[in-house]
Amino acid sequence: MKNLLRTTMGLSLCILAYGQNGENINTAYPVPLFSTAPDTAGNLYVWQWHTYDSTRQRINDHNLSTGPDVVWRLILPECLDSMEVHFCPSDYGGIPMGNKLFVINATSDDTLELLQESYDDYMFLWTIFRPANWIWPGSAYITGGAQSLLRRAGTGNGYGYPLYDTLRLTAGDTLYFIYTHQNTGGMTVDSVYLEIKAIQKIRPTPPPLAVSAQVSLPQACMGSLIDYLVALRDTANDGRTPRAYWTIDTVFIDGVYSGRGTGMTTEDTIRGSFSLSTSAFNPNRGYIDYTVRLIGGGIYANSVYPTISACDDTSAPSAVVTYNVRLTAYPDPRVRYSGTDYGRGDTIRIPEGTRTFSARDGGSLADSLLRYEWRINGNVVGNAASLTRTLTPGTYTLSLKLTNAPSGASACDSAISVVLDVSRPTSLSGTLGGGFSAYVSESGNLLTVYVEKSGSLTLRICDLVGRVIRSYSVEGGREFSLPLDVSAGTYILQAQGEDFMHNQRIVIR
Repeated sequence: MKNLLRTTMGLSLCILAYGQNGENINTAYPVPLFSTAPDTAGNLYVWQWHTYDSTRQRINDHNLSTGPDVVWRLILPECLDSMEVHFCPSDYGGIPMGNKLFVINATSDDTLELLQESYDDYMFLWTIFRPANWIWPGSAYITGGAQSLLRRAGTGNGYGYPLYDTLRLTAGDTLYFIYTHQNTGGMTVDSVYLEIKAIQKIRPTPPPLAVSAQVSLPQACMGSLIDYLVALRDTANDGRTPRAYWTIDTVFIDGVYSGRGTGMTTEDTIRGSFSLSTSAFNPNRGYIDYTVRLIGGGIYANSVYPTISACDDTSAPSAVVTYNVRLTAYPDPRVRYSGTDYGRGDTIRIPEGTRTFSARDGGSLADSLLRYEWRINGNVVGNAASLTRTLTPGTYTLSLKLTNAPSGASACDSAISVVLDVSRPTSLSGTLGGGFSAYVSESGNLLTVYVEKSGSLTLRICDLVGRVIRSYSVEGGREFSLPLDVSAGTYILQAQGEDFMHNQRIVIR
């Protein structure tokens, strides 16, 4: 019997191997152990049940060959800390031998074997207050565990030798209690007493959780790498160490829902980093408030079943933690000259003289947020929104640094440089009428025109037979420069306005 139960991996195979006339899992009697509320004893919940079962009411002459005398079935509702099992046979006509009680966890394929004459004070006192036909009791004290490896038998050495063993007592597991005995000279057991006690420690109410969050840069420029640390801890020392879990993170930009992520990590802390660049900011403020909100909770691992997640206590209250970062937008500087915006690395071809440049932001940041710094060839020459300088012929590097400096946020700057190609103008042979002048640069690649009168104007460059080589539509009332990407030679510059037309010979070298 002992070897059979230990070597068979599966309860149904174990029971069927006894024979066809005995009890089996289909005839197992349910144990109503958890049908009533438990008693409270100190910090323990205790469920207790017993039965006096008459084997004669079913099949007589049960023995090792024909099958077990009786089978009980118990389904565990939750993860128990421990269990006590006691049994004692009774016989009026003789002394049957080989009394055994098997406790089998059908879910984990684990078996305990409790022999007769393996008892302590509890069953000793129980028997002395019973008639003499109650003999050879047995007691087992079972400790719950994530996995039992002992599977040993009781000693059968009498008083003072109960069985101490481990067995998985997890929620949903099915236990079978199988009583059997040997038939010796026709002597059989009349009844068997079975007592089962289930014990669970009362878990203390989970304490509140303390959460905290911090970031390395609470204010930063967009695109900066920002480290964050979020921590969750227990607020009481009750002998249990919770594992933190984080389930939901929600992102807001300027208080508006932006996105949501789900997942779980069972760490007490979350460390990470992120960077963010976005154009979704108010240009009158110049920054965004980036907010991350996480929901955390605590998992209290069951000390008896640390590897079985079904036994964990997840009733710890959840807590919300939020961290915020104010991110300032970088400006997008542009240099404006004569109505045209120039960006990083561009070349501006202009004639010598006094020229005015103005600063622009390509991201439309409000002027009130911006600070300016102008440099020519590395030297600071101005701190206003515009720069006016008198330039002589040559090549210069003009740099503009824009700083976005909103109140209550980081100041973030960006700079560009452009090339100024300044040439000495060559006057045309005569002007094209009052209030109109034009000059060709010495390099021959730039035509600078001044029109005093406002209104639409068409400029044409024609060859000497009258064919139009280039045509420009411009607005008068200002000075402007036009590229001359034509071959060297003699041309006719034709200017036509609403109420005038002029023609003038020009030479491009």
